[in-house]
Amino acid sequence: MRDSPSGSSNVVSTQADTVTHAEPNFPWAQAPYPVLVADGSGTLVQHNDAARALLPAAHPGSRLTDVAPGWLAAAHRAVTAPDARGEQGPEAPAPASGEIDGLHFEAHSTLCADGTVAWWLVDDTNHRLAREALRTQRERTAFLAKASSLLLASLNLGRCMEVTARMAAEHLADAALAIAPSRGHRLPVVTCLRGDSPARRRRRWSPRTLPASVRRCAASPRCPPGGSTPPRPRTG
Repeated sequence: MRDSPSGSSNVVSTQADTVTHAEPNFPWAQAPYPVLVADGSGTLVQHNDAARALLPAAHPGSRLTDVAPGWLAAAHRAVTAPDARGEQGPEAPAPASGEIDGLHFEAHSTLCADGTVAWWLVDDTNHRLAREALRTQRERTAFLAKASSLLLASLNLGRCMEVTARMAAEHLADAALAIAPSRGHRLPVVTCLRGDSPARRRRRWSPRTLPASVRRCAASPRCPPGGSTPPRPRTG
């Protein structure tokens, strides 16, 4: 109780100054996942606090096309289409997926008794990154195993250069050039385009036009013709 400027007393309730975000008669108000409920016309009917935090512009009465990402609005149109409702069986439709603010979500739909559709947004970012990392690691392992098998199948320098150029063109770039060290200025090279066969040739190169890595390779110890091990230097 406190007196007003006019001398009368009035009751000030602290609850009147508190904004309550929970919507009445909404069973998923406290759900940990963002939940959006929209009717057949795409108008948002209800949403919980988690959805409000994820999509601040969303509020009851707004259109999904205005406050939600395009992939979610398109999924809602597909689910609420008259022909789609008749085709749905006992199993739930496949979830839609897309990004919101840099995070990847899966949207699972639930058809309510009043004809509205509740969308549960599940953050799938970490699972997606884990699956992508696993796929990349499997591809890398398969590539290394294949390269090792092909290169160990032959100790011929030209054959190994062809394998190297072809695999580089298939997995790393659209074209590849393999250069082997050699004495003099005529270097053995193998070129290969993606989807084509490797081509051998010897070309005259000036040391000034070669990359530094090739020049260092050319200056390193080499095996003599025939593939034998270089002789060890004699000690006195």
